[in-house]
Amino acid sequence: MIPVEFWEKGERPLKYLVVGFHDVGLVGIIATKHLIESLGMEEVGGIDIPSELPIAPIRDGLAKFPITIYKKDQWAVFYPEVPLPPTVLFPIAQAIMDYAARMGVERIISLTGLANPNRLRVKPSLHWIIGDEEIEEKEKLEREGKPLKDGVLYGPTALLLKFSKTRGIPVVALLADAFPEFPDPGAAATVLEGLSKVYGISVDTKKLIEDAEKIKARLQEMARQAMTVMKESGARPMMYA
Repeated sequence: MIPVEFWEKGERPLKYLVVGFHDVGLVGIIATKHLIESLGMEEVGGIDIPSELPIAPIRDGLAKFPITIYKKDQWAVFYPEVPLPPTVLFPIAQAIMDYAARMGVERIISLTGLANPNRLRVKPSLHWIIGDEEIEEKEKLEREGKPLKDGVLYGPTALLLKFSKTRGIPVVALLADAFPEFPDPGAAATVLEGLSKVYGISVDTKKLIEDAEKIKARLQEMARQAMTVMKESGARPMMYA
């Protein structure tokens, strides 16, 4: 087993653990970063796999752990400073479950994106996946979003959902329709609004929505320019049946 190391000051019991990763539309990263800043969370430690991650992210001249731990009140956030290679996802997911058990965490909440090729024309909707059918907030989830009916989930969130069945720690994934290839603060705002309504935490998403409108306008302008170039050159757009 690849050893995962934790460093943390002042360990204390927690109720909620939020995680986000470098995923579709960078939804998990954008959402967790905004959550940390909005709540004014304190950096209390980090997570490392020295044998697999011989790196030290640098922020404003300060060396960081590959995954930073932030806390406030009964909430904790794990924030990956760098994209994690596939080889470390299994030990990281196991370590997250071990940490949650040690801290008495009641819910692990993963914020992530759901690739939607039509995202430019649609407003992101909230979707959810749970690892436990009997989870007590299921009624709230059903009121605020829709269960992801069919599909296959890959990556750390998929591992956490599977581990929840064997480890007895409920895991909830909140997903939003996102651009497959571009950062999507609008989708991040959607999952944070879902987090607020289901778990009663106040997060102002106005800045994310403003950023989303700027990105959408930029992409629409790029699309218009591409169409203009094709018309002037006589090229025909690619069509697929």
